Amino acid sequence: MDSSESLKEQLKTKVDLKFSEEGRFRILLFSDIQCSRDGDPRIKEAMEKIVCDKSPDLVLWGGDNPFGAETEEEFIELISFFSEPMEKRGIPWALTYGNHDDAMLRSATVGRAEQIMESEFPYFVSKHTDGIHGVSNYVLPVYASDGSGRIALNVFSLDTGRRISDMNGEGVLRADIRASVRLENPVMGIDNGFDIIRFDQLKWYWDISEIIEKANGRTPAIMLTHYCPHETAAIRDNPEATEMTGEFSEKISPGPLNCGLFATVLERGDVMGIYFGHNHRNSAEGRYCGIRLGYIGSIGYDAYGFKRDSDSVKNRLRGARLLTFDEKDIENYASEYIMASDYVALRD
Repeated sequence: MDSSESLKEQLKTKVDLKFSEEGRFRILLFSDIQCSRDGDPRIKEAMEKIVCDKSPDLVLWGGDNPFGAETEEEFIELISFFSEPMEKRGIPWALTYGNHDDAMLRSATVGRAEQIMESEFPYFVSKHTDGIHGVSNYVLPVYASDGSGRIALNVFSLDTGRRISDMNGEGVLRADIRASVRLENPVMGIDNGFDIIRFDQLKWYWDISEIIEKANGRTPAIMLTHYCPHETAAIRDNPEATEMTGEFSEKISPGPLNCGLFATVLERGDVMGIYFGHNHRNSAEGRYCGIRLGYIGSIGYDAYGFKRDSDSVKNRLRGARLLTFDEKDIENYASEYIMASDYVALRD
């Protein structure tokens, strides 16, 4: 990777992200809206009220969000509906892709969705990195409050893909891999066909992190993905030792193969926390090997997993996550799980 020009290109954002004069930066995380244009209106109500109340500086979507658009016009209409709470307040927003994000997002013309959103939505700040797997791999720099141009915090996104069958292209998985991931007793009991982060994505993260460190000094970071890392099981199985908050109300679902994401960020040493969606009924967060692993939760009222529950149970599990960073002590940032029940009336 070519350093100076490449670094400028990788770090360029349409809207600058910066700590406030008071030295604060807030990131609000939503995930798994899983809704078409005719979805439950409480989705919009919950997002609107939470954004209004928490006044974030950046909103991140963790995948499996709007779907069902078949044309570019429908896509713009759908994104307009969900991005309105941010756009009308001038709040930058970005996203990573999940396994349910449809062809309009994972376009055959890679990066087309980003082109549309960049041109139509002034506060959309996601980017596309060419030459590696996935369509939502990027880094967003958050600059220091003093105007020096120093990066105080990085926000990485890595695309966890859709299905492991994509590994060999054409949607056909090699027979021996397919048989192995469907073993009667698979590794860690994980028998799903979800995808994994690929080596070229991990290498991209490592390289850009090194380049930023050479130019800026070691810079703390958080990371956004859709599937959880395998090591999330350590939080579930050791709640006291990992200082777990929240709950696991369904099994964890990383990809069937451990891609090495956690080991990579642990060795690199800049990522303080990895946050993810996908499992709608999980709201847990804990600390393993010094790195926080946390669920974002689902803000969707049409997402799977909630249908059998009463609204009171749904609203306990349904929610979002807020990260608040103090510029003087970034590594000890605050993480809060926000329950929808505090904002949207029950309908039992």
